[in-house]
Amino acid sequence: MLTKSQKNNFMFKFILPLFISAFLISGCLNSDCQFEVNYDGDSPQLSADIDSIENFLNENNIQALEDPSGLRYIIHEEGTGATADLCDVISFTYTGRLLSDSTIIDQSNTPFRIGLYRLITGFQIGVPLIKEGGSITLFIPSTFGYAQDSTDNVPDNANLIFDVQLTEID
Repeated sequence: MLTKSQKNNFMFKFILPLFISAFLISGCLNSDCQFEVNYDGDSPQLSADIDSIENFLNENNIQALEDPSGLRYIIHEEGTGATADLCDVISFTYTGRLLSDSTIIDQSNTPFRIGLYRLITGFQIGVPLIKEGGSITLFIPSTFGYAQDSTDNVPDNANLIFDVQLTEID
């Protein structure tokens, strides 16, 4: 049996520091997100991208919603879970195509897990429009896609179409 002095000593040496550490760590985990969507696209290029996407949608009789950024999208399934923000790690499946000829540039049929802040601007704008379990088609202006000369299979100034299924938000 511990004496009162031993109990107090144990409390101050072990329990209190453990409690303080847990409190500080939880505060860090719940801190405000330090990332922001970078809307700084080249304005003349963004205008050309938006016109090209709008022509594509009209020619193919596709009804898409318009985000104020210029991104167009179609929500197929809103989802029922949480909504992602830039600091969240998300898991999703996707197929990415060139708007110009529907060539598949990338795809993942098994969930891909990554921080939303690490993805292209088009995903940062579009994925938060749905909830966990939802699916969306994003018509992404090149200025919100891949930087020039950043990938071998995406030409410079290529507008993109991504079909995305948001499977999980961590």
